[in-house]
Amino acid sequence: MSLFWKKKPSYPQLDEDGTVNLDERTFDEFVTKNPKVVVMFHRTTCGHSVNMYPIFSELCGEMTEVKFIKVSTPTNMSLVHKYDVKGTPTFMMMVNGKNVKSLTGEISKEILRAEIELVSSI
Repeated sequence: MSLFWKKKPSYPQLDEDGTVNLDERTFDEFVTKNPKVVVMFHRTTCGHSVNMYPIFSELCGEMTEVKFIKVSTPTNMSLVHKYDVKGTPTFMMMVNGKNVKSLTGEISKEILRAEIELVSSI
């Protein structure tokens, strides 16, 4: 069967770890409906993104007051341009639909947690 005929997944898609996969069609509605959101812009072929997946998943399980979402950069270029994502992974912390802080690159769980907690207190 040709890939052309494969049905695209419907979004938002909940992963086993509790994170949500979003695309260009569902992103704006999701982030405006949820007051505290952490977005991970990622690429499955990026080693730094791959290294951050377990940390992102762990924080999702530990910080239940925050929604953790993933956006694949190769298939969602309009979001990449809209939010000026320069590299992967990029973590964007949003409060009430507004980007209040962004971090790019591979970082420790402790630093990412501290940044999320700081922004979440707004």
